[in-house]
Amino acid sequence: MLNYLKRFFKIIGVFSGYFWQAFIKLRGCSQEITRSRAILLRHSLERLGSVFIKFGQFLSLRPDLVPPEYCRELFYLLENVPPFSENDVIRVFQEEFNTTPEKLFPMFKMTPVAAASFGQVHEAYLKSGKKVAVKVQRPKIKELVRQDIRIMNFLAKIIDVLPLGPNKLKPMIDQFKSWTLEELNYEIEANYTEEFFNRCKENSEVIIPKIYRKFCSKRVLTAEFIEGITLSNILLAIRNKDKDLLNRLSRLGFSRSKVAETLLRTSVKQIYFDGFFHADPHPANIIFTPEKKLAYIDFGIVGTLNKKSRFACLRYTRSALYGDTTTAFEALTQLCDISNLRDIGSFKKVHDQIILETLNQVKNSKGNGDIHSLRQIIGRKLFKTMRIMQKYGAIAPPDTLRYFRALSTLDNTVLELNPEMEISDIARKFRNISIANLIMELPSLVNPKKFEENLLKCLNLIEKEIASNIKPPLG
Repeated sequence: MLNYLKRFFKIIGVFSGYFWQAFIKLRGCSQEITRSRAILLRHSLERLGSVFIKFGQFLSLRPDLVPPEYCRELFYLLENVPPFSENDVIRVFQEEFNTTPEKLFPMFKMTPVAAASFGQVHEAYLKSGKKVAVKVQRPKIKELVRQDIRIMNFLAKIIDVLPLGPNKLKPMIDQFKSWTLEELNYEIEANYTEEFFNRCKENSEVIIPKIYRKFCSKRVLTAEFIEGITLSNILLAIRNKDKDLLNRLSRLGFSRSKVAETLLRTSVKQIYFDGFFHADPHPANIIFTPEKKLAYIDFGIVGTLNKKSRFACLRYTRSALYGDTTTAFEALTQLCDISNLRDIGSFKKVHDQIILETLNQVKNSKGNGDIHSLRQIIGRKLFKTMRIMQKYGAIAPPDTLRYFRALSTLDNTVLELNPEMEISDIARKFRNISIANLIMELPSLVNPKKFEENLLKCLNLIEKEIASNIKPPLG
């Protein structure tokens, strides 16, 4: 209880200090002032660590929730998280393997090559000479995360009592808790990674690292070392006009549009064909390799969709992109528990309005050159949809939420890589995926006894449509 209170007051203290520095000492609303406030927020989240860095990473990909200056600054949390000490690394190995990393590996570099909110990655070598990446969990992070989630739950209950709108924070915190605790078990991540590895063996565009089970535990994960540059570092180089890294990328044959295309294609295959997808595909978890391939890493959060859900997700996204609000709404209700739905008519009306307004805003923003504006529009659409689902009592199951989360993250990354990509191009891709998916699944989904009857009905409709558009000969 004492640790809980200490943490609670530390969180209150850090955010009080942030508010004082950002809004009392700093006055005005210029771009420079806004950037200074964003930097102060990043430093505050880094001080708190744990789930607060995760929260900052989440905000960095949500220009619909925070201004672009905050997105740009919080984006550094994807790559530049402070590491923990060598002594802590050794302590984790002693507790997990009853030995030190130097005795377990012929060569182990104590300076991490990357640090994240829950762990950091070290370069090491096996006896065979194979180079591996060893991810070590931060000491006592599980206890800290549990404390922070308890505090978030407490604050959410207070906020949910206040009449601040239809959103309820408690269900979101509960969902976040289940994702986070699963992500802290590296044995589960090893299982997911191996399944992806087996699924992607024949895929020439994607690399999944091999897992070395002998050197894995609940708090240590050892995998093949993937050479390359993370998409987060690439996007930072583009934003900051880092000539050295941009020249290196040019020599590697990096193409923003081709990488965006590959990312979209490989991701939709995971979601709509395999039904097994990386549910946290933020740019720091995707590497551009010297072979011009994309490597996926960090499979702590994975989503699974059965055939019915895959078709419903595909129908929803495709229909929304084409402005077919009726089909989109039908698909959305198939993805949710609507047993306690309140006023389906009003729900549909508001949902349809969100889709049509979004498409209209996208159309009006075309050609303005502001990628953050387009990302804001698309992000707000998802945010508004989730908000009205809460308001009217439509409950999305965990994997549906993971689908929306993954799709939102992918949208942001793809559009930033290739600002020239048109929504109509994306819509056509989803149409083609729908056709391919339907052809693949048709034998198992259609009742053979009714197949011929339904096929004839379709042919009759097509022929009738063709005939109605044929003009009679003159004379």
